[in-house]
Amino acid sequence: MAGERRDAQDGRFLPGNPGGPGRPRRAIEADYLAALSEAVPMESWRAIIAKAVEQARDGDPKAREWLGFHLVGKPTGDALFKLAAAELAGYDPVEDKANDLGEQKTVLDLMQNLKSRQEP
Repeated sequence: MAGERRDAQDGRFLPGNPGGPGRPRRAIEADYLAALSEAVPMESWRAIIAKAVEQARDGDPKAREWLGFHLVGKPTGDALFKLAAAELAGYDPVEDKANDLGEQKTVLDLMQNLKSRQEP
């Protein structure tokens, strides 16, 4: 793009460059997530998951990575330490999160709740 000034070595913006438009507002992200959820019926999502499980069992590293990320999240390097600390403290983060999510009636209720928090 014309006017973009970036470091030739690593591509970072140089000082004084205004950069790009930035990250979309969270309300817009919620709209996109809701549209994605509506566009992929549960039956299709289950078929996608089944295929990923099959591919992971056959040794596909991308399928294993995708499933792992969705099942347990991106590895942080200190997950076992945090788990041990939570157990010693008598705290169950999974139960806590489940209780939080259980208060939401539907995904759409959750999305509307998130939207209302972001709107001025």
